[in-house]
Amino acid sequence: MSKLDLRKELKRYYTAKKKPEVIDVPSGNFLTIIGRGEPGGEAYTAALQALYGLSYTLKFKCKAEGRDFTVMALEGLWWWDDPGVFDVEGAPPRSWGRGGSHGSGSAWRISCMPRRTR
Repeated sequence: MSKLDLRKELKRYYTAKKKPEVIDVPSGNFLTIIGRGEPGGEAYTAALQALYGLSYTLKFKCKAEGRDFTVMALEGLWWWDDPGVFDVEGAPPRSWGRGGSHGSGSAWRISCMPRRTR
């Protein structure tokens, strides 16, 4: 049984160059969780555990069916709702929730690419 290893296959997209360049990244299937609050906080940690738990459950199910693959590394994005926040040290409090006083906190998205689109 051959093993799909996207780390090797897509190495060009994960290797930094000395000079920045614009690239076209191929489409793929991602498991993604979007949330709000402190990266590293309770909600983020729970989401991360769920993401990797599901990724590896899918991996071992596919492996048992003869379609093994390498689970890609975590990719994460963090941002604040206020586009004027450039200084992380002076950013508004990061809080979990929606609307009201929670609307100015940070948000995040973590993704894991278990396999490519075919």
